[in-house]
Amino acid sequence: MSRKLAIKRLTSSDLTIFKWHHKTLHEAGNQKAINLNANIFIDKLYPGLPYSAIGRQGRIPLDLFIYGPGTNILLNLQRKIIKNETYKNWRLNGEFIDNPEDNPDRFNLLKPEDIVVFEFNGNDVPVSARAIFISDSLADDKAIFDRLNARLPPSGSRAAMVTITSQEMDEIIAQANPLPDHPIRRLSVDVDLEEAVITGDVDPQKIARNPSLRTITKEDFEKAKRNAEDNGQRGEELINDFLKMLQATGVITSFEWTSNIHPVYPYDFKLEKDGVTALVDVKSTQGEFETPLFISINELKQMAQCRSYDLYRVYALEETRAKLRIARNMQPFAEGILDILSRLPEGIQSTVISVAPETLPFGGEQSIEIDLPED
Repeated sequence: MSRKLAIKRLTSSDLTIFKWHHKTLHEAGNQKAINLNANIFIDKLYPGLPYSAIGRQGRIPLDLFIYGPGTNILLNLQRKIIKNETYKNWRLNGEFIDNPEDNPDRFNLLKPEDIVVFEFNGNDVPVSARAIFISDSLADDKAIFDRLNARLPPSGSRAAMVTITSQEMDEIIAQANPLPDHPIRRLSVDVDLEEAVITGDVDPQKIARNPSLRTITKEDFEKAKRNAEDNGQRGEELINDFLKMLQATGVITSFEWTSNIHPVYPYDFKLEKDGVTALVDVKSTQGEFETPLFISINELKQMAQCRSYDLYRVYALEETRAKLRIARNMQPFAEGILDILSRLPEGIQSTVISVAPETLPFGGEQSIEIDLPED
């Protein structure tokens, strides 16, 4: 699935979730929660939530990871997302959030019009979330605040919360260039972590280029693993719809989603065209086309045995759409790589290789989209 990112301009009522603000902002009321605007949280991020069993209960447990303001470190709390009949919006609620004992003024400098960046995790129901608080009055936050603030509607608008794509967030982070240990950078390291979760290793040069990788937590790594798995599944769903379209228009005769039946096979789809059987492997990423892709030794062996084995590169992956480029007839490539690997010293073997996509014979770019059912 694509990442569920949103940015929100904080109101006085939102700040009452913090114990210090609840005591100080008497005019803000007794809400003790952050509003999650229904037109964003439900309509854009979790449209099926109100119809799920837990959604109808109106109380959803949430593993909450709080960062900021500034470079303040992680604070992990258990909270709830609540929707009562009297609420117009859903609310991030639960116990007050207090200042940590070792940082007794941490959240006090937050004020109305400051910003929180949310990243919700969970396909149909949110199970965890990051909340990164950004303060306009803090030097470490200023550059990122200005760019996020420009992405929101004008101050005073009722639309105080908007979604944002991974690509937009990456661009904002690159433009703002916050401190290496600023928590907002955690939102841009997931693509770099793809290599780690697939191969079990991280290139030290990448760590040097991206200091945020030096402070990866176990939660970050586990999330990246789930994210890579979700990306693979969503990429295959998109290609399944794409092949349905090709079959309906007569471009291909038939196809099967093989990995949905036999997940251990070294390819994802089998299709028939003009009496020829072709195998397809789907490599998906939320990143751009140039993000390295990974091919297993079993996939290489299957490529070398098949005259028609194609790679489908799905990239810039979002919730219902992505971009696609296809590299056809991978047999010569696989034969060459296997020949090189066969000359490794005895007792040494490679189980997966990293490939720069620009070295492969990919065709032109096209857009693909999930065929959503009509209401």
